[in-house]
Amino acid sequence: MSSVCAGCKGPILDANFIKCSKCAKFYDFSCINISKEKFKGFSQSYKDQWLCPSCTCSRPKGDNTSTPIRASTAVTASDDTHSSENINTTRGSRQVSKTKISRDDPTPNPGLVTLIAELRQLRLEVTEVKQQNTEIKNQMSLISENLSQNFQEHTKKLQNAEEEIIILKATVGELQLKLAARVQLAEADIEDVVRVGPKTRRQSKSPSSPRPPRPIVLKLLRRRKTEELLKAAKARRNLTTEKLVDGNPTPIFFNERLTHYNRQLFREARKRSKENQFQYCWIKNGGIYVRKSDGMAAMRIRTAAELDEKVGPASQHADVENITL
Repeated sequence: MSSVCAGCKGPILDANFIKCSKCAKFYDFSCINISKEKFKGFSQSYKDQWLCPSCTCSRPKGDNTSTPIRASTAVTASDDTHSSENINTTRGSRQVSKTKISRDDPTPNPGLVTLIAELRQLRLEVTEVKQQNTEIKNQMSLISENLSQNFQEHTKKLQNAEEEIIILKATVGELQLKLAARVQLAEADIEDVVRVGPKTRRQSKSPSSPRPPRPIVLKLLRRRKTEELLKAAKARRNLTTEKLVDGNPTPIFFNERLTHYNRQLFREARKRSKENQFQYCWIKNGGIYVRKSDGMAAMRIRTAAELDEKVGPASQHADVENITL
């Protein structure tokens, strides 16, 4: 009949076991951490007096010289290697209990001391890494702020450059208009220059007050040159007599030369266009034209009847207005 090991609770199937002299329980060699060779080296008296770990721990404290688990002077030199320090409660890979460490032992465990030192060193290294991470984070924050500031400065410079480009484009356009408004007139292009119309009245009764100048008629030999001059005059509508004649500057107007009838018809066309809400009324190549609004066709006015038909009759109560082109 097989016995049961008190350590691992497994059946004892061979002769590799030892019996406690007090509780009479059996323990196989693997649970008490001895080999067959060591067991053969035990004396018979040691085997007969052997106590299991439970019985050894339950003995009262005192003279432990006869305790087989601890090393003592009563045990022979060959038996001293089989103290309780070599006993465990495992069989195979199954662990029953851990070796008990005496709290009264003043000698520190070297492995535990090494582990504590390594943990302290690891804590210092982790602290250093944290400090380095904090420094890196601060440096990255500073770099980010510098980049953001530089980006804002470059953005502002780009905005200023765009505004300058807009101003320069406007200046170039204005210069182009001024350049286009310049017409080179040679003496060979001019047929005649005369003043026309009756003498004008003085602006006041004082004999020294100046008279308004009479219109000047410029007759050119080529029609293309006349059109260039009129086009240039339209591009520069704010021309005055400043730096040309003495006295206060007065506006200078350029108009096509019309017959007496066309001048009266044009004056009436301007007046009726305003009354009937026509947006445009102008002269081109000696002809009078009107247009109601943008997108509508231009209409030429040759007679007073066409003016009544195309623009509308004159208002009976409309104020007569002299319009100078």
